[in-house]
Amino acid sequence: MLLGFRVLLADEAIFYKVQDTKFIVIADTTDNFIFIADSTESAALVRAQMNEHFELVDLGPINWLLGVSVVRSVKDQTITLGQKAYVDQILVRFGLDRA
Repeated sequence: MLLGFRVLLADEAIFYKVQDTKFIVIADTTDNFIFIADSTESAALVRAQMNEHFELVDLGPINWLLGVSVVRSVKDQTITLGQKAYVDQILVRFGLDRA
């Protein structure tokens, strides 16, 4: 258990840690880590700890993951996932983009 994380039984590329009201989930996608945490401070702490073992590059807030757009609204407390780019690609492939 590196840094106290456990591996999710349903997916070995998902790591999680829960302590009292604090939590952090790390999803590993090939060469990217996605941090989901109770606060930016929790995520920053774990990133710093991981940086002691790996060289990480912080790409900022997530906006694209495996072909899915990710839009987060802190104000509305929402996360919106979209596949517009994929749909546009299909429309072009079948010549339906000119409508």
